[in-house]
Amino acid sequence: NQILKALTYLNKNRILHGDIKPENIVITEGEDRSINTKLLDFGLTTSLGDERKLTSGTLRYLAPEILLQGSPKSPATDLYALGVSLIESILSMQVPGSSEIDETFFENTYVGLNSALASVGIRNQSALSAFILDLCRLDPSDRLQDAKNAARSFEMIADELAPRREIKVNDIFIGRTKELREIERYVTDHSTATRFVLLYGPLGIGKKSIMGKAAQSAQLKG
Repeated sequence: NQILKALTYLNKNRILHGDIKPENIVITEGEDRSINTKLLDFGLTTSLGDERKLTSGTLRYLAPEILLQGSPKSPATDLYALGVSLIESILSMQVPGSSEIDETFFENTYVGLNSALASVGIRNQSALSAFILDLCRLDPSDRLQDAKNAARSFEMIADELAPRREIKVNDIFIGRTKELREIERYVTDHSTATRFVLLYGPLGIGKKSIMGKAAQSAQLKG
């Protein structure tokens, strides 16, 4: 819901994110144990209403109307990318590009989502699975159209989703677990002389956040 609120804020200011994917979503746990979700990397943002036919971004998160019809990006194409990101994060799988699949793929995914959500104690997992699939319908007319309406739809089922048991957040960097563990290995490995780690990449991808988490982990491990 926090991601949907962030997208609603962007849309209100006539901005499209344009590059939503697991690597650009970070979940952190606050000192009060509250869960905070952040959207990163605004390097491919465009103005709402920009009619240019842009195919920038990671291929498998681009909606079919962009790839197959040359349509401009829209709030609905951001939601498609969010839906695919959620499926990948929940099922630990890679969704093919939208030009390579049909609705049958997502229908088959429904069962997997239900099972995965039930395994962590989510109640009424069928409602959440259906909501996720409504984010990434291949036909844009069947898809949730913008973040504001998507947030309203989510709020209608939110009270029914409370887990039966507490869920502990272990891997707070969705899509970046591998990188985080690699950095932690270098920082905490006392068998080597490695004490200097250089992390580089484009602006806005969360380098500071992931290094901060690695340093915190290293301090806890001594």
